[in-house]
Amino acid sequence: MLIGDLKHRLEFQAPTKTSDGMGGFETAFKTMFTAWGSLWPLSGAEALAAMQMGGVMTGKVRIRYRSTVIRVSYRIKHGNKYYNIAAPPINLGGNNEYLEMKIKEAA
Repeated sequence: MLIGDLKHRLEFQAPTKTSDGMGGFETAFKTMFTAWGSLWPLSGAEALAAMQMGGVMTGKVRIRYRSTVIRVSYRIKHGNKYYNIAAPPINLGGNNEYLEMKIKEAA
C-alpha cells in the first residue's frame, strides 16, 4: 500500500448518551479521532462470503496502525455518509503498520 492510497478523511465517532430533557436519553455521536484512510467496496466473492456468515458487509476501510482503541460500536463518517464497523479491526500482517475494518453502510 502506498501513502497516496490513504486519501480519504475519515472521522471515527463513538456513541454517547445525552439527556433529552424529558428524563430520557438520546444517542449522539462524538468524534474520537480523525484519520486518513482508504475505503473500497467488497469484491463479489467477499460479499458472498460475508452473506453466508450472516453479515451484510459493504466495504473495507484501512488506516495507519494506531494504539487507540477502536470499538465495533463506533461509526465512521466519510463526507456525508456513515458506516458502521462490522468487526473488530485487524492488524494487517501483525506488524503494527495498518488496521483494516469491514464496514456496512449505516441506515
